[in-house]
Amino acid sequence: MSPPSKLWQTFTKINQISAKCNLCNQIIKTSGNTSNLKAHLEKHTKKNADETEGTSTTKKKQVAISSFVSCSQSSSQVQEYGKRKRKKSSSLDNVVYDPDDPDEISSIAVGGSQYHRINESISYYICKDNKPFSTVEGKGFLHMMKQVCPLYKVPSRNTMKNIIDQKYSTIETRFRLALQDINYFSLTTDIWTDTQQMNSFLGLTIHFLENQSLQSGTFGVIELNQSHTAEYISREISNCLNRWSVDKSKIVGITSDNGANMVKAAKELFGVEKHIPCFAHTINLVFENVIKNTDSLLNLLSKVREVVKYFKRSTHASDQLRKRQIDEDVSTRWNSVYYMVQRFLELSSLKNLHFKDPVDCYKAIAELKNLESASDQMVMQYLGTPVINLSRDPIETWEEMKTFHQRGCSLRLEPRYQKNATGCWEKMLSKLLFLNSIDDKYWF
Repeated sequence: MSPPSKLWQTFTKINQISAKCNLCNQIIKTSGNTSNLKAHLEKHTKKNADETEGTSTTKKKQVAISSFVSCSQSSSQVQEYGKRKRKKSSSLDNVVYDPDDPDEISSIAVGGSQYHRINESISYYICKDNKPFSTVEGKGFLHMMKQVCPLYKVPSRNTMKNIIDQKYSTIETRFRLALQDINYFSLTTDIWTDTQQMNSFLGLTIHFLENQSLQSGTFGVIELNQSHTAEYISREISNCLNRWSVDKSKIVGITSDNGANMVKAAKELFGVEKHIPCFAHTINLVFENVIKNTDSLLNLLSKVREVVKYFKRSTHASDQLRKRQIDEDVSTRWNSVYYMVQRFLELSSLKNLHFKDPVDCYKAIAELKNLESASDQMVMQYLGTPVINLSRDPIETWEEMKTFHQRGCSLRLEPRYQKNATGCWEKMLSKLLFLNSIDDKYWF
């Protein structure tokens, strides 16, 4: 058996595919060999040699990407800045990019430290803002980079793809290491459909506390190619946990919508006590039940839908209302009934629209007052849902929702509608109190 490579004096082996540099703590992907380790060590050797050589002439400047904006000055201004005597200062804002400095030219050249830093920033921009790889080949992007840093060579889309692949491998390894030290996790999951491609996806996000700070990560976005049965969904979730080496016993709660298949999958996989219905989705179900159990409101909304369908069918009507188009409600889109009613009420005030269609009779219907009253009640749902979705503080959410509830109950509504709404909210208030009292880990 051959002796171990001397490289391992500088690196610490993490697992079969990665190691940590003892000099800079960077995680290096090994893929079963030491080629990447050797290349990484050579960078340290070259860097030390450059710093030693540069000491006799000038101190090497660590210029942040934000300071590259100074390159956008005209060439005459840049040359003038380069000739000026720089004042000694620890502030990065006082560092001026000098295109005549050999150290800076070397740093921005392919393989230099600043070159890698810019590449990493561009990859961050592409990932965070959901931009395509072809962004780096766009005319506007190339022009911007030419003005920001003329000496920087923008990589091709294929090169940028490789850069992002390498970055993913590094972050994945770090995330896996972080998960190993965590004892409790919670999950959120949902299914959505791409309306253009008609493909369904299962999203899974993991949440945990690290040093008293809430951390989250997208575990997987899985395309569903079979019928969305509870067995199929639970199997895909289990496979995702196995890929990330997360023990099922560490999951303390999983949040999903109230769909029968999602609820069954969560309970069968983790147990009845660990499933947490999505609170925002439950709020919307409350209003759906109120509408379904109020005949007068159902009749009123059906008339509004007829008007909406008329505008969708009539080119003449659509042309006149293009800027204020009415959207028909969709059962799977939260608040869509509220949007439809609000837009209808706005359009009902227009006096200059005259059609020979029977739809004209709806402009003066007495039920407009009732519709306005119903809209006032639905505004509680419309304003409350974003509060629940955006807030991570259960106490803050509770106080906000109490305000919306009190506001809604103070309105004068059609008696049966008021009775149904109040009854549903009494049940929800007990749930709010319970959610306010349980441990924060169930709110992840």
